[in-house]
Amino acid sequence: MTMTRRGVLLAAAALMVTGCGFHLRGAIQWPKEYQNVYMVGYNPDDRQTFYSAVVKFFPSGVKIVTDEAQADLIIQVLSEQQNSRAVSGLAVDRATEEVVTLTMVVQAKDRDGQEILPPTTLMRERDFSYQEAALLSKSTDSQRVSYALRQELAGMFMRRLEAALRVQP
Repeated sequence: MTMTRRGVLLAAAALMVTGCGFHLRGAIQWPKEYQNVYMVGYNPDDRQTFYSAVVKFFPSGVKIVTDEAQADLIIQVLSEQQNSRAVSGLAVDRATEEVVTLTMVVQAKDRDGQEILPPTTLMRERDFSYQEAALLSKSTDSQRVSYALRQELAGMFMRRLEAALRVQP
């Protein structure tokens, strides 16, 4: 196939994709009414929490406040549960695989206590392999998986919150 023909086909494919309405998600559209956010139990020094992952998704104008009375939006994790289960045999010095599941129930309310996002269950799973003899690597891998799951759940939560905020009167 000649370069010209390949270029024409590529351009045609790009036009079809853009013509069908496809576009990248882009930045979160954040309403001006919710510039001050309070997260119940948030500790900015703990970088492994769900809240720390959520903070990364806020646009630059959003301020995290430490007093609920100053908040326009209140985010609360109602429950968090992490489980792991083995999915392959546990033999000496053989690779073992586990599935880690993280489930959270999260809600968001405005300053008047009106639900913006009712209690919502978010769940993600991730599997990982490790050598049974290297227990330290299992611990480190498990922490990495937990961190990645929290990042994914934070993204899911923020997309749902953004959609709920768009519907608000």
